[in-house]
Amino acid sequence: MAITFRFENCSAEDIAEITARANRIIGLAPELAKITKLNPELKKWFGGGAEEAIKKIKIMSDYLTKKCRTITFKKTVAGNKCDGVPVEITDYGQVIPTVRAPALVRSNDPLDQVQSGLRVFLSPLYFSTDEEYEKDNCIYHELTHKIIMTVDYRYGPDDCEEFAKTHPAYVHKNADNYGYLMADLAADLDQGSAIGKLFA
Repeated sequence: MAITFRFENCSAEDIAEITARANRIIGLAPELAKITKLNPELKKWFGGGAEEAIKKIKIMSDYLTKKCRTITFKKTVAGNKCDGVPVEITDYGQVIPTVRAPALVRSNDPLDQVQSGLRVFLSPLYFSTDEEYEKDNCIYHELTHKIIMTVDYRYGPDDCEEFAKTHPAYVHKNADNYGYLMADLAADLDQGSAIGKLFA
């Protein structure tokens, strides 16, 4: 199922870049979902929380390939607010938290708890950095907030690797850990490696 992208406040150049990156990241989501066992890459980002992370990675893939119909990307500028929070020049992206009402959900299927359309706010640092790795992280990171209700316990690769070692009961809830796992797969492909080399 093809996902339609919509854009607000974006230039033609922004639209081309975001479309290419989002298509690539969403296209790689099923590759991450093929992980069914512990391996060095999964252990690096999730440590003892890897088994729970595997389940959530599958939910991500199922949503992006079976249910999601639209994703709206809105470019924000420093000084504006997103969900009442000021946008900072050092922000990559934001989303408005997903509010779920379990009593209204009539199914145990986690996909039933997420709308078919998502909205992602891309912030100043996303557009000013040349760090492809961080941009890949940003797209998947923000999607995990909406789909599997991740939070932001830690940011940055070093802190996230450490978090995987020290907090196995919480790491599967941290958005950046998923983002960096995806960014590693994308970087592997950019270097000409076959899909799944890191994840065999």
